[in-house]
Amino acid sequence: MVKKIRTVGLVKVDETRIKHVHPKVEGWIDEIFAKYEGDTVRKGQPLFSFHSPDFISAQKEYLAALELLERMPEAINSEIRASARSNLEAARQRLLWWGVTEEQIEALEKSRSPSHIVQLSSPIDGIVLRKHVWPGEYMERGADFYHIADLSNVWVDIALYEMDLPLVSRGQEVAVEWPSRPGELLRGKLIYVAQFLNPETRTATGRLELPNPNGLLRPDQYVTAQISVDLGERLVVPAEAVLDSGTRQLLFVDKGEGLLEPREVTVGAKGEGLWEITRGVSEGEPVVVNGNFLVDSESRLQAALEGAVAAGHTHGQ
Repeated sequence: MVKKIRTVGLVKVDETRIKHVHPKVEGWIDEIFAKYEGDTVRKGQPLFSFHSPDFISAQKEYLAALELLERMPEAINSEIRASARSNLEAARQRLLWWGVTEEQIEALEKSRSPSHIVQLSSPIDGIVLRKHVWPGEYMERGADFYHIADLSNVWVDIALYEMDLPLVSRGQEVAVEWPSRPGELLRGKLIYVAQFLNPETRTATGRLELPNPNGLLRPDQYVTAQISVDLGERLVVPAEAVLDSGTRQLLFVDKGEGLLEPREVTVGAKGEGLWEITRGVSEGEPVVVNGNFLVDSESRLQAALEGAVAAGHTHGQ
């Protein structure tokens, strides 16, 4: 028996794949290359350039340490040479910490001239979510200039109804479909189920993680999601065999020779066109599927007529 849980979901940015770009030195913005929110950027692509006196000093320190090491005679004390190498590596790490790339350091070594304009590059392939930088602006150390998101994987938040919560757990596979491409599915994993319910919708939020090839899914897009839950082997009848009055459930068992026996049953899980029966019938008993509403109506009418006749006899006596 398989139960399919169908629900709606909202595509979200995977927060673990967001990078914040901010300067680690003070200075003035020169030119903006990633100009708009929504721009696609590649790893290493320049985002903006800036002028920073502190950065110029750091470049000069690196060049001085490099020249000192290069000019040392071969016969010099090994400890002195090791100290010079340590100073050069410290100057190099300072540049890397400030956001300079290895390529920019190599260019500095070749030119032997500090650059007065420095470019800050994107740390990942992604989309610009937020941009807070303008040409000519003075930038403070630590200012939050860009939020860049890698959308190769995304999150989808889905609504899980109270009755379905016992059937879902982290790690389950979920199929996602979206309106613009009906029939095309992406498959992801359930990575989170909220421990509290929304008091208005009576649902808990489940979060999926799934691949997003070619950027098919976009943040804030609505999708449909389906979880197939394997319930194992159970005693079931076709769903249309059960007459549900709201307070009790009945079905009719064929006893042979045209005799139908109404049987009150206890139902369990409802799957795809099937209803689990936990009490009231046994495996192999034939039950009415087609026309059971007519049978039920006839039995009700017969019961009413018998009741009326019985009442008449009592009144006559």
